[in-house]
Amino acid sequence: MRSFPFACDQPGLGRLAGVWIVLAIGSIQASSAQDRGPTTKHVVDIGSADDELFVGEGIYSREGANLKSAVSFYRENSMRWFGNRWTMRLPVFARRDNRIELSARFSRRVELTLGDGWTVTLDGRGDDSTSYAFVLPADAVGEQELIEVYGVCSPPYMVPSDRRDARQLAMAVARVTIAHTEISESDPRAVRAPDAAEHAGTPERFINLGLDGDEPFVVDGIYQREGPLSWSKDPLARWASFRWFSSQWGLRLPVFPQLHNEIVIRARSSRPIRVTCDGQLVTWLFPAAAPHYEMRLIVPAERIGDRSEIELNGVAIPPVPAESGQRDLAMLADWVRIRPLDEIPADMMPIADLSDQPEADLPLSFRLRGTESRPLFTDIEAYVHEARLMRCNVMTIGPMNGQHWTAFPTQHGIPHPKMQAEFLPQQVAALHRWGIAAIGWLPFNVQDLRRTVDCQAAAKYPQWKMQYIDWPERPAADRVGMCVVSSPWRQMHAEILKEAAATGIDGVFFDGFYLGGIPHPISPGCVCPFCQDSFRRDTGLETPARVDWTDITFKRWIRWRNEKLLEVAAEFRDKMRESKPGLQVTCNWNIWPFGDKDWDTGIPLWSQDDLGTSQHAYTGRPDLEWVMMGFKARLSHDLNPRHSDIWRTSRPAWNYDGSDADQARHELTMRTFMLSGLTYGTTPWHGEHIQPAEIGIRVHQAVQSRERFFGQDHLRHIGVVLSQNTHDFYGHLPGTTNRDDYRDTTLGTWLLLTERHAPFRWVFDNEIEDESLSAYDVLLLPNTACLSDGMLDRLNQYVAHGGRIVATADAGWYDQWGQRRAENRLTQLAGIRHFDGEPSLAWLRSRDTAAADRLIDALMPGEWPLQVEAPPWLVVNASWAPTDPKTGQAFGEQTSVPVPISRTLWIHLLNVSAFYPAGDTGFRGMGADPVYAGAVASDAQIAHGGRVVRVNTPVKNIVIAVPGLSIDRAQLAIAGTEIAPSPDGTFVIPEVDIHDVLVLECR
Repeated sequence: MRSFPFACDQPGLGRLAGVWIVLAIGSIQASSAQDRGPTTKHVVDIGSADDELFVGEGIYSREGANLKSAVSFYRENSMRWFGNRWTMRLPVFARRDNRIELSARFSRRVELTLGDGWTVTLDGRGDDSTSYAFVLPADAVGEQELIEVYGVCSPPYMVPSDRRDARQLAMAVARVTIAHTEISESDPRAVRAPDAAEHAGTPERFINLGLDGDEPFVVDGIYQREGPLSWSKDPLARWASFRWFSSQWGLRLPVFPQLHNEIVIRARSSRPIRVTCDGQLVTWLFPAAAPHYEMRLIVPAERIGDRSEIELNGVAIPPVPAESGQRDLAMLADWVRIRPLDEIPADMMPIADLSDQPEADLPLSFRLRGTESRPLFTDIEAYVHEARLMRCNVMTIGPMNGQHWTAFPTQHGIPHPKMQAEFLPQQVAALHRWGIAAIGWLPFNVQDLRRTVDCQAAAKYPQWKMQYIDWPERPAADRVGMCVVSSPWRQMHAEILKEAAATGIDGVFFDGFYLGGIPHPISPGCVCPFCQDSFRRDTGLETPARVDWTDITFKRWIRWRNEKLLEVAAEFRDKMRESKPGLQVTCNWNIWPFGDKDWDTGIPLWSQDDLGTSQHAYTGRPDLEWVMMGFKARLSHDLNPRHSDIWRTSRPAWNYDGSDADQARHELTMRTFMLSGLTYGTTPWHGEHIQPAEIGIRVHQAVQSRERFFGQDHLRHIGVVLSQNTHDFYGHLPGTTNRDDYRDTTLGTWLLLTERHAPFRWVFDNEIEDESLSAYDVLLLPNTACLSDGMLDRLNQYVAHGGRIVATADAGWYDQWGQRRAENRLTQLAGIRHFDGEPSLAWLRSRDTAAADRLIDALMPGEWPLQVEAPPWLVVNASWAPTDPKTGQAFGEQTSVPVPISRTLWIHLLNVSAFYPAGDTGFRGMGADPVYAGAVASDAQIAHGGRVVRVNTPVKNIVIAVPGLSIDRAQLAIAGTEIAPSPDGTFVIPEVDIHDVLVLECR
């Protein structure tokens, strides 16, 4: 064990010193002095007069609170300045895990060695973050009550020769808190060092590019030095000495021969940088997504050979315009650190260079690598290059914005003051040159407003604004929207949309697809004079004056709004097709139960045909991440199996700090999200490029290697009725909790059937009315209370033709308007199984497995067409391979002969174990906190944005059977392995990490 300068080597004196330290600790406890009880926390005040007992070499003078400081940490704390290498002794709790938290300010990596060779690394973030915590395991503590700590700041801060400022030392620490309670799984844990006796750290080469002496490392394109710029808005420039780099530059670096070399450049770039060694691509460096400036790259051993020095060359693409000032150069760099590696980490493999071939020509609904980025004007070359770097094959661009400005010349709309007439056509043409499709983001109604005065359409045509029904829960004050239903704005907006379609876009995404005013929360409309006349013509009724769930006229108005929304969408689609025949149109169907969506939007949950459906899967609650992803992907696909998508922001839902741990969690989340779209047969896309860019590229490459197995025609067995009538008219019955119960029933049914690997799809009210039931062997009606007489007749016909029905709770007891029937015709049907309670609701809220088992048994008295033995966190969806309309061959099937559509089955296997802490999602209903078992992050962290640990556990020995199909060949597509059938005809999949596809070629 390392001997510290202040350590007492004589046993007696050591015990005496320990007594004094314990007494000192007692004097600075944060807990009350009276009736304290057992000590659960030590607080070491590093800025106090008593801290000499704890500090060793490398820890310098104290400073008090500096009220003039621009940094809150210095204004509020007394602290000590620490050097690059330092020692401390800390009190700990014997035989327990200890959570050690530093209230500190540092901007570089700190490597700690504790006790008898246990290590942990803390990443400085370079911003105002001041809390750094880690867990020291009980094994590291043993019987000790004091433990030695040795710290190394890496890379070291180098004080310039002409400046001796204590404020420029490596770090400042105000206090250290040691606790044995509330151990957080999200904090890093100290681990046993490979060599407990060696404290010198990993060998490294360090180059400070901002100080004298860096000239030997500069080849070209690297300009004058600068020191810290206290007035800069860029944190890196505030605390770094640095060099400015141009669009092309060279660095000569010392390296370790015959080894892989990790090179970290502490830098800030303004654009992507292509880095080469000996003319061969090493990797790409990208602008940081957070205040995280360490750009890492690996130069493989075979590239270095016997050399002890190499040259790296960087090229900014696109280059910085020559007329830019020197502060707008490609990047600024503080330092470079080089370390040897025995092997290359998986997340550091070189990023492949760009192909000189355009993207494959696929239908729009088969393009799975999409991003939304819709500037009104920008550098088109840079825009397209970034899209190509991110491996996008579709981009959502901005012919209009939510304020109703247009980015194109218009005879009917309102052009943006900075509109550039040629920008949009040139942008579309540039994307098309590389095979990237362009979807135009267009407002159906107003959207993206923060202030009502910003709505340009309302300012120009105030007589066509929407008017709102009286509803205190959604006051109409300071809300604005346009009457797209009945006013002349409907025709005017259609002409504007026709002009937008003429710009060459390949499809349209309608945002603001609802009948309400914004900013949120929206107020429901429309009851303007135009709508009053239209409602009267269509129904013979007067528009209702207020929200009243006992009034049949109000209910008729709700349904009328649903019908009008779809009618207008179809009219807008047809008008745009006059400019662009066959134009595909998707509407933002983001609907309940999430996002506080209800009847007020006017969006009906009905099956669609020629309007694409879109759902949002973003949530600020980590415990809902998978629940929203999976449910919304299933819902979006089933609303329109031929054309659907799912959106999620590419930014994390938590306080993302750019650390390696946060990046790993973010990458796992984004990868699972994108592959869930593929698994469910719906197109995933993002509100911006996935950041950091390295993660975005890896995620899109993972999708690219699998997108040939994108199928939309899913294997069917169970149809599960999801009823808008029940949600609206039964759900809002006064004095009941029906709405919340029905939403939880819906989610519970989805989660239960997904975890039991049941092949099912949602069935909607209008599908029952249209007799679209023959594809299902069994129908499940989970508390489907509202059924019209016509729907009951269709269900009777379905049973008469051999179908089975399982119904629960109040299913069938109400008509389509929520009026209770005197008797229930549904329960009188032959071949129906009825449950008095709601098994899915009981299972969701309390994990009543007995109720769940009874429901599953009722759904499968015989063999299911797809049988799976796997844990509940393996999502299994099967789809038939689609045919290419040009070739008649199945998309992506790399066989020597064409494969007919009905002869190849793709079984997607998606492992979402990372979202099942302790084997459970934790979700217990919309209004409930998550419930977990085992040692996982606290409920408060999970429910309210804490750093939840995400651990992906590979699923092994998955057993799959497909009764009724004769299989010629089975292959695990991504792993590339043949799967031979077992003697009983089943297929055993050895392992799935995150996602794979079992391809079954049938006779």
